[in-house]
Amino acid sequence: MTANDDRYAREARRRELAIRLIRLEARSSTVSRWSGVSRQKVRTLQRSIGASGSGETPKRRRGPAPHGTDMFFRTAWMRAEASAAAVLCRLYGAIPDGKATGMKSVPTVARGERLCDAYETYLDLVSPARLTFEHFVLLVEALDARETLALESCQGCGAALLVEPATLA
Repeated sequence: MTANDDRYAREARRRELAIRLIRLEARSSTVSRWSGVSRQKVRTLQRSIGASGSGETPKRRRGPAPHGTDMFFRTAWMRAEASAAAVLCRLYGAIPDGKATGMKSVPTVARGERLCDAYETYLDLVSPARLTFEHFVLLVEALDARETLALESCQGCGAALLVEPATLA
């Protein structure tokens, strides 16, 4: 395999991830950040997916992405669902397992693919799903940074539980 073949393979992988993210209704900025595809190319891909006539056209989410992690704690049901989502992300490798220093990891194509796998499994398991793909991104980034969210084990039963690190002190 030549250097050109590697480059084309990387570009094809980025494009496939971008298409997958678009189908999961991620915002353009999220698609661009996680796939490495330019925002202009994301818009072109969105139009081509809509025009292809293959199946249902994905919703195009607009506006700012969710940014407050407090929504994961509004109800017991939401906390349980977010905890399950965090476990899926950890199992699929979208969240590093090690005890890092709290530095954010850079989104990569491989992590983006694993995040898509986790979200697709979540959609298969949870009906109706309350969390969007953008919520998964927020969850992964917050758990990766280890500043506003942490995944801990319950002292009583050992189940995974989403917590705010400030409440652990």
